[in-house]
Amino acid sequence: MPVTCALTIREDPLLPISIGALCYSCFTILLILSSSILLTQAETGLQQKARLLLFIDAFLMFAVATAHLVVVLVYSAIWDRLQHDPTVEDQMLASRLQTLIIFLPNVNAVCSVRPRYHLESDAALGSQCQNISRQCVQSLPHSQFDDIASVASYTVGLIAAPIAYQVNGCYGQMIGVTFSLFNNVSAISFIAYRPWQHRRLFQKQCKHHGTWTEIERMLYIIVESGALYCLAWVIYAVGQFTPVVRLNDVMLTAIIHLSGIYPTLVICLVHREPRRSGSSVPPVSTLEFTSLQVACSDESCPPVVTISR
Repeated sequence: MPVTCALTIREDPLLPISIGALCYSCFTILLILSSSILLTQAETGLQQKARLLLFIDAFLMFAVATAHLVVVLVYSAIWDRLQHDPTVEDQMLASRLQTLIIFLPNVNAVCSVRPRYHLESDAALGSQCQNISRQCVQSLPHSQFDDIASVASYTVGLIAAPIAYQVNGCYGQMIGVTFSLFNNVSAISFIAYRPWQHRRLFQKQCKHHGTWTEIERMLYIIVESGALYCLAWVIYAVGQFTPVVRLNDVMLTAIIHLSGIYPTLVICLVHREPRRSGSSVPPVSTLEFTSLQVACSDESCPPVVTISR
């Protein structure tokens, strides 16, 4: 257990702010694109509610990310004064800002739990399999245990971390990061398992070899981006307890925006219209959020759009 750990930005904040602003810009663009997808398509019933839930969640994450960027900018404005004879007011303000810099990323991690499961591991992928290939897609059952475990873990983390902060700030930070890391690792592992099952079923039914279909490439991108997102949380955790000061500073400003970039990126990927091969493949005009089970025989299934390796 280290005696001290990085609880705030410790060196010149110019580089962390630059990278954080870049990530924030990407998040803003993806939020605009994903919001147009979620709000412009006409849906009814549960689909409309699911889309509205995803939009509200993405907007809240964007609001938290904006607040975090403002806090970092304010902290950078007083950073020079903190290095040379800070006043009591400066120290009190810095203490509040440091708490927000550490706490807000965990808020975005909590916001992204349930919609991320719905969007990436349920029928959104199955819907694209149906629309792009018209093949048989059997949606996998959703595990309620994953939801309960995630909510319980985040709740314990949010309650235990502030208590531990009162004893030792480093202990509190370790608890908060550990629970966030655990939930993201479990979520990405679960999300990666479902696309792998969809891809395996798809290849088995279509008996297609030597080429990549649009849906296979999309699933691959989603799984790989999920792995990178999980790796970002690992780097964030490592940076808190190592002498790599720059790593800690950069991840403190970037991780909160990455938490919003990933789910909005998946919305855009799932909605992306496939390249056409002739007129046999209809455009992708819907994004379903309910379980799908579409049956068709091999004779009735039209050709599959492919992309050469």
